[in-house]
Amino acid sequence: MTFSQLIQIEFQKIKRAKIIAILIIPPLLIIVSGINSLMDYISYETEGAWQAMFVQSCLLFAYYLLPFTMIVVSVLITQREKTNNGILKMLSLPVKRQKIALAKFVVFLFFLFIEILLFFTFFVLVGLYFSNSIGLEESVPYWYILKWSGIIFFTAIPLVSVIWMLATLFDKVLFTIGLSIIMVIASIFIANTKFWMLFPFSYSGVFVTAELSRVSIGATNIDVSLFPFIPMAFLITLFSLFISSSNFGKMEMK
Repeated sequence: MTFSQLIQIEFQKIKRAKIIAILIIPPLLIIVSGINSLMDYISYETEGAWQAMFVQSCLLFAYYLLPFTMIVVSVLITQREKTNNGILKMLSLPVKRQKIALAKFVVFLFFLFIEILLFFTFFVLVGLYFSNSIGLEESVPYWYILKWSGIIFFTAIPLVSVIWMLATLFDKVLFTIGLSIIMVIASIFIANTKFWMLFPFSYSGVFVTAELSRVSIGATNIDVSLFPFIPMAFLITLFSLFISSSNFGKMEMK
């Protein structure tokens, strides 16, 4: 069985899990509430209004709603497999369990992409509605919004790899959710320390906060060093995937 076939099987398993419906709610709520609260401070002549609206909307999304949503999705994917001993049937196939685990992670990563895509789409649609209502003259900076949607996606990959690792390590759902939530809450505090690079839950929030500072002072570049951030993020992602792949199905095979 090829890796692409495994991915197709994983998508078939969760097509009735209504995950897309869960992904729609957080970005829509945060964008509508965020942009609506900014309308009192933005006029039709405001320069950089779209950037301000986008960064403000991103803050809560990057630090909390995105991680919380991916925690829920990870639990839905892992628990779906355990229904009716489905994981035992899967492990009985002549396929390495590490390969199965990686296929599941690819599906999980796909839902991260969908969440960011929904955020981008909702922001543009809601932003157009509110900007037209106040007669905002500034054109939509599609490239800016797309670029930062991509930054949020790539900086969230280490985050989802850690969430996936926790989901596969612990059999108790409440323990997995509880530990993940504690790490999400701690992220905003660790983001303000020099150790943020060791904590993937802070990554997207740190970049968005740096962009907010850049927009506020009118600087050219954000104040975030890509080295050693990129090597650290890469190593954490590899380590998390190694642990999750190595431990996937071990408990069920005993």
